[in-house]
Amino acid sequence: MQANRVTRYVLIADLLSLCHSIFAVLVGALVFLWDVPTLRFWEWDNIWQEPTTIKQSWVFCLGSIYFLCDIFFLSQRRRLGKHEWGLILHHVVCTMGLLAPVWFGRDGTLVLVGYVLGEIPNPARLVSIVILFLLLLLCALDAREDEEER
Repeated sequence: MQANRVTRYVLIADLLSLCHSIFAVLVGALVFLWDVPTLRFWEWDNIWQEPTTIKQSWVFCLGSIYFLCDIFFLSQRRRLGKHEWGLILHHVVCTMGLLAPVWFGRDGTLVLVGYVLGEIPNPARLVSIVILFLLLLLCALDAREDEEER
């Protein structure tokens, strides 16, 4: 029973992480494009040091909520190894990094670009993990049906 609970938490955490990554990349990029004065980057004058916008603050707060939820899911594991503690530390640092522009009201564009660039590889990685998990689940169900037929 314990293994099923852990497996369920891992799958939920991976699906939540996939949704977070897609949200961060798509919405973060749209907010960035909305906030830049022009697409001609050579004409950008100190956009990296402008005050944090409301849209950026929403993206940062929602991203921080994800990191806090993922810390909860990580803490549900029976044993926390070095990898899990590293992820927890990573999520704490990311939460602080995302909330700093909200708290101080500065440098939102710079943090937004870093956040989007950091999340770009995650959707493909997480889709492959979820597909692998579902294939393993199908194989286990098929093996269970074969045992029941015997």
